[in-house]
Amino acid sequence: MRTIVDLPAEQLAALDVWREVHGVSRAEAVRQAIAHLLSAETTAGSAIEATRGLWAAANP
Repeated sequence: MRTIVDLPAEQLAALDVWREVHGVSRAEAVRQAIAHLLSAETTAGSAIEATRGLWAAANP
């Protein structure tokens, strides 16, 4: 699916430097950034879920 994203000039310049170094298109760089963000969110969410209720169990 196509989407339009407006980026400030500084972010676009930094993105272009990153994608040049990694040899990917701008679109691929954005896809990788989104995948990384979602992976980090999922990992953080899993850690929170894994510890849910521990405080209550340790302090009856």
